Amino acid sequence: MAYPGRQNIYEATIRRMVQESLAQQEQDFRQQHAADTDAQLLKYLRACANRLHHTPWPGEIVGGSFIQERIGSWNRALVLARLPAPTTANQSKSFARIQNEIEKQKEIYRQRKAAKKELANQRRLQQEAKRNSSK
Repeated sequence: MAYPGRQNIYEATIRRMVQESLAQQEQDFRQQHAADTDAQLLKYLRACANRLHHTPWPGEIVGGSFIQERIGSWNRALVLARLPAPTTANQSKSFARIQNEIEKQKEIYRQRKAAKKELANQRRLQQEAKRNSSK
């Protein structure tokens, strides 16, 4: 039976961390904007389009899935927001939001790994000191 290599484990861990973070962002948006009117959500959608300089896909912005759900469909949300159809490819790996989150989670992973390593080193030093003091 083949075992996954370190790189595969690392990539799977980062993927999981990114998915969890994005899901949490969506949940936070949903809670913060639950009482917003459709007009407020469409205004937010237009602001996102202005910031990105193109019409976004739902996964490209925080709250996209909530807006899609609330309005009924992404196409309907775009029509109501008076935005043209997206001209960029709907490939989440190319979205700046996703790329930024990947880099953020990689840094968090590195920090956690370094902290774990430091803790293990401290424990090892304590154990050595204990052994040396008992001699």
